[in-house]
Amino acid sequence: MQFSVDNPFTHINCTMHTTEMKSYSISEGFNIDIEKQLKQLSYIYTSKPRAVLSERSNQHDGAMVFDILEKGDRKLKGYYWTDRKSKGEIILKYYSKEMREELPEEIRNHPVTEENHIRD
Repeated sequence: MQFSVDNPFTHINCTMHTTEMKSYSISEGFNIDIEKQLKQLSYIYTSKPRAVLSERSNQHDGAMVFDILEKGDRKLKGYYWTDRKSKGEIILKYYSKEMREELPEEIRNHPVTEENHIRD
């Protein structure tokens, strides 16, 4: 992600794809304070898992707060929480400027996938 104070974003949409779900932002924004060296992206989202996974993964809403890291490997690093009372940390590494409609095949091995999930 390129960021410049002289050319700030006016709007952003956040979409996340995994092999199990798609989530879409419903409200998003930047928290930028150069004097405090603070660059963050935060958003509220709704997540819709694939129908075949409904027994263990229902539709839910949540929020994310990311620090925008531009030096070295560009990435977003932060945390999330949901209305399912789940929470965690997440790191998103820069992959490509290309707009994607699906998760690229070479990065499909997500730790929480239908194939990797241990069933009781």
